[in-house]
Amino acid sequence: RGQPFVAPGDIITESIAARLAAYQHAASVEATPERIIRGFLSGLVRAVLLCGIVWLFLMRTRSTQQDDNSTVVVVATLLVLTVLQSWLSKLLPSTLAPEFLVLMPASVMLVTVLYDIRLAFVFATSVSLLHIAIRSSDVTSGIALLIASIAGALGVRSLQSRYQFIRAMLLVAGGSALSLLIALLESEITPSMLVAPALASIANAVVSPLLVYGALLVADRLLDIPTDLRLLELDSLTHPLLVKLRQVAPGTYQHTLTVANLAEHAALAIGANPLLARVGAYFHDIGKMRKPEYFAENQIELSNKHRELSPLRSAAIIRSHVEEGIELALEYGLPWKVIEFIPMHHGTSLIRHFYAIAVEESQTTHAAVNEADFRYPGPKPKTKETAIVMLADVAEAIARTVDTPSRVAERLEEVFREKISDGQLDECPLTLDEIATIRRLFTDLITGMLHGRPEYKSLAQNPESLTLSSSGSSPTPSESATLPTAGSREQISSAE
Repeated sequence: RGQPFVAPGDIITESIAARLAAYQHAASVEATPERIIRGFLSGLVRAVLLCGIVWLFLMRTRSTQQDDNSTVVVVATLLVLTVLQSWLSKLLPSTLAPEFLVLMPASVMLVTVLYDIRLAFVFATSVSLLHIAIRSSDVTSGIALLIASIAGALGVRSLQSRYQFIRAMLLVAGGSALSLLIALLESEITPSMLVAPALASIANAVVSPLLVYGALLVADRLLDIPTDLRLLELDSLTHPLLVKLRQVAPGTYQHTLTVANLAEHAALAIGANPLLARVGAYFHDIGKMRKPEYFAENQIELSNKHRELSPLRSAAIIRSHVEEGIELALEYGLPWKVIEFIPMHHGTSLIRHFYAIAVEESQTTHAAVNEADFRYPGPKPKTKETAIVMLADVAEAIARTVDTPSRVAERLEEVFREKISDGQLDECPLTLDEIATIRRLFTDLITGMLHGRPEYKSLAQNPESLTLSSSGSSPTPSESATLPTAGSREQISSAE
């Protein structure tokens, strides 16, 4: 309102003529209550349908995120704030190109960093369509914001450094520039008319990544959503918990490193988050620090403590490392997405060794054996990453118990089937194809861990043969030690 369509002396282009005709038509239409109600209802239905796209995506492909209240609240809040900006842009003077100031790229980048890029793409499409509808079919700014948002999402897709926000700025600016160039080519407008939209797009490209960085700090602390930047801080073997684990439970520490290596490669193979899988594996067994001597990997030159205990008591001690691990994780301020690896890597699995002993003893004592007393408390894995660590944990145990590569594939198939038949993977989104991919990968990696080493011969312990002449010349062939030839006998020792 109050903005001129054309200044005196300007040439009437087709675009300006169309705007004048639209204004004349709008002025001729009487704003009756019926028309206002119909317009409001049509806009409401359109908004509900487009918002339903995001909800349907969560329901069909991201059930765990849909069940997470914080995810629903964050996505809904971002959607409402972005749509509100689109509506407010109609109230500002058009000379400022407010439609290009809508911080849609910031919302889409936040969804990408906090969750994943596929949800971000669906979110960007829905919000841009709402923007177009709110601004009465303003396709130019809607497409520009959509392209800029997707470009920004690609810039922060795998956030490993704060410098990526600079790259996101350039990508958002480039996406906006590309869309404005398209608008210049397909419509009869002059370059001078794009000055305001270009400046607004540049401002958007600078502000959006900075706003995302600030919002991540809030999301990390208040909503306990571990961003990749936070996970990178935890991805260090010098973390106090890991240093203490190495000192108190060296066997568990080595077990942890192997599980982390297996989990990271498996996550890469199936498209899960390798950083989250690795960091979660680092801390999955920290509870064993409380009673390290009761776990086999730490019983180095120590007697087996469980020989003095009943199977029920032994199972209780083994099971307690889950609760004690959660207590330590909370004490050191780990985010919940990392803490959940501690209970979920066991799920509700049966502690088979002590359960079997209890059943065997009950045949003599006739005492009742409750299977629930020999199961971990759970919950079962809810994400691909926690399920991967569960499988990597049992796979590492196989590497310690088999002594020939031929047995690796056979044992892996057995334990994977046990986890599936026991229902431990029922609540995670892993598919059977992905499980098969993980099993083949673990077979290759563990087989490589079982490689042999030749027992090399030592140099002859003859002082004369090791003494060089004062001139520094090389020893004669008769004085030199004889190295093994290709045909010499070598004894191979397999790693345990």
